Amino acid sequence: MGGVRKSSKIMKFILTISVCSVIFQDCMTPAQHPIIFNNFQDCVKTALIEMTNIMDVLDTDMVNKNQLGPQFKCMPLNKI
Repeated sequence: MGGVRKSSKIMKFILTISVCSVIFQDCMTPAQHPIIFNNFQDCVKTALIEMTNIMDVLDTDMVNKNQLGPQFKCMPLNKI
């Protein structure tokens, strides 16, 4: 990846996940994951696992009827 710089500053990240409906173009209030991540990659990898877990517990008919799916954000913490 050209142009990507390594930062000497250690940044921590928080993960939030919400379930959204494509049909209603609306999302539930995001839930914050309890872990604070030391890097962006770990945050994203955890998000993918958690999103799969969410899809596994949602009712299939409800998912298909409302076109539900999880959405995530890995956001840097400004202050630790």
